[in-house]
This record gives sequence, C-alpha cells and structure tokens, in this order.
Amino acid sequence: MKQMQVLPHKNLKKQDNDFLDRIVNHCYFDALTGQFYCKKCDCVVHVDWLRTYGFCAIHGIL
Repeated sequence: MKQMQVLPHKNLKKQDNDFLDRIVNHCYFDALTGQFYCKKCDCVVHVDWLRTYGFCAIHGIL
C-alpha cells in the first residue's frame, strides 16, 4: 500500500517530481519520528532536499 505523507514545505519544481517519486517508491515516512525508512531493510534513509537525493546505508543512493 502506497502512503503519501506531507513532505517538508518548499517550493516544488518540475525537476523535483522525479526525486519525490523515488522517495515515495523506496521509502515510507514515520510521522512519530519524522524520519524516512527504507521499505526493503527498514534502515533510516537520509534525505538531502537541497541536493535531491536519498541515501540508505544498505542500498546506497536511491
């Protein structure tokens, strides 16, 4: 089941849509902790909004 959560507030550009799609496809958001977690291994995913990439310790760059 795909869940769409509220992302940090920022002006979204068209080029950011691919990044957001990758985050939604590979991660889920825990509202209690405010963290993204990898769907495959449940590790915390570091999301860098300025550089538009997410990093999982096990699977690397998303």
